[in-house]
Amino acid sequence: MKTHRIILPAPWHARALAGATAVLLPMRPQPGLDTFIGSTEPAWLNPGRGFLSISVRAFNEGGVDWACPYVPGDVLMCREAWANPGLNEYEYKLIGGKYRWQPASRMLAAACRLWLRVVRREALRVADMTEEWLRAGWEAAGGSREDWAWLVEVKREER
Repeated sequence: MKTHRIILPAPWHARALAGATAVLLPMRPQPGLDTFIGSTEPAWLNPGRGFLSISVRAFNEGGVDWACPYVPGDVLMCREAWANPGLNEYEYKLIGGKYRWQPASRMLAAACRLWLRVVRREALRVADMTEEWLRAGWEAAGGSREDWAWLVEVKREER
């Protein structure tokens, strides 16, 4: 089990706080547009060696785990802009208020209010998603419908 410190776009963070059970995280690197000789499936690009003999379809079928940094059982510490107005007291920019906000990248574990445990994950093209709110959030954050992403099913944990 590993803890990953991530920053979700504000709309997704708010939905996760409200009980959403899935988050969409970017796939890096993106699958290549070239294909293998005799194959119609996009191949996974390995910058050092060219294309590997692993297709994107293998991710959806659960055959390959190496590219996804999040595995079932891992914990996601979802960071957000925050303030510390008093001893052991925290406020969050998503809620509002007039504080001197600290960036999400500097959030302390003690200040974090959203911890998610990974239940399942799969690779998919954003354009193929059925969850409209996730697709809209992806595009609002600057992503393309043609991008590939990790759809990570999660459950919230209290700390």
